[in-house]
Amino acid sequence: MRLAPRLPVHRRDGVLSVLLPAEIDLDTRTAALEQCLALLGTRPAVFVADMTATVFCDSSGIDLLVRLRRRARLLGCELRVVAPHPAVRRVLALSGVRHLLDVRDGHAALTGAVAAGAPLDGPGQR
Repeated sequence: MRLAPRLPVHRRDGVLSVLLPAEIDLDTRTAALEQCLALLGTRPAVFVADMTATVFCDSSGIDLLVRLRRRARLLGCELRVVAPHPAVRRVLALSGVRHLLDVRDGHAALTGAVAAGAPLDGPGQR
């Protein structure tokens, strides 16, 4: 059983960014979700689920994102998902949750925010 290690977190100007695991599946979802929900409890203005390192995401990962969206809405936080990997973007689209989430291509799309451990490189596109 693979457990998600402590997820890297970065905070700046009301934005909290969490770097999610390379693989989000049944083995890693619970630990990642618990950490993310605890961090959402700090009520950042913007919560970034940074999936730049994520190359695999199954239905457990979709569940994680849907739960984060639900909690963020209850707390009045904006949720952004950075998912540049084509396989992850495809899973989001095929699952039907793509339209529920603010999914962005990469760090550059987070103008005014810093993704976990990485500097911004300018304005981006959705």
